[in-house]
Amino acid sequence: YEVQPTPDDPTGLKQFGPRLTWMEMPDQMTFIEGNLSSTEIRNRASHSQRVREAVTAQTLKSIDGLVPRVVLAYIKRSNLYVPKVPKSLELEPARRRRVAIYGGAFDPVTNSHLTCAAEIIHSGCVDEVWLVPCGPRPDKPNLKTPAIDRYCMSRIAVGFAFSTDFPVRVSRAECMETEALATYDLLCRLQAEHPDVELCFVIGSDWLQPGSNIAEWTSKNWDWKPGDPQDQRTVVTGHKMLAEFDFLVIKRP
Repeated sequence: YEVQPTPDDPTGLKQFGPRLTWMEMPDQMTFIEGNLSSTEIRNRASHSQRVREAVTAQTLKSIDGLVPRVVLAYIKRSNLYVPKVPKSLELEPARRRRVAIYGGAFDPVTNSHLTCAAEIIHSGCVDEVWLVPCGPRPDKPNLKTPAIDRYCMSRIAVGFAFSTDFPVRVSRAECMETEALATYDLLCRLQAEHPDVELCFVIGSDWLQPGSNIAEWTSKNWDWKPGDPQDQRTVVTGHKMLAEFDFLVIKRP
């Protein structure tokens, strides 16, 4: 899915608001969508110019989640592919953690979901990724797996795929809900529960195609009650969401 740039907007995103940015990989890295290249793994492990990851000679976060954990452990123990680290490294000033909210049904969670989460971390755009399995979706009759099971599967998958210190987590924000939260409501709830972090929401470029308008996304009208007009059961909150939260846009083929 392509988003067309213009002479005044080379990114193609300004038309959707000021808080959308493309997820771009650092220099010498290629975003991995599916098949993994051993050459790319070696390049990432030996790329010594990424000071923010070169904390110790044992740090291999740039390939965590892309190779089996037992292989990663062997690489760490054997000190393979790891460059020499400068004795003095400049530390980044303290700042709020930036967390990408990666929502979806995850019915079930797949290797592609995990690879995408890992690549978001590797891009350097955020400090953490939180997978958020959605609650029940009456509008999706094929989504029959209970949210708690999809949450548990996601926890198992993340625990198996990544090392314990790799910053991909699973949120149970919607597990006990009777229905899925609207995106704006979810972000507001998570922000209220975690005021010390800066949230951004992950979307694919397919959501920016003609006919899709994030500004028109709706939320549940919590003041609605039986007997009120049906067209008042939801309220438009997309414009507020675009004004209050950042978005990380992943290019979709």
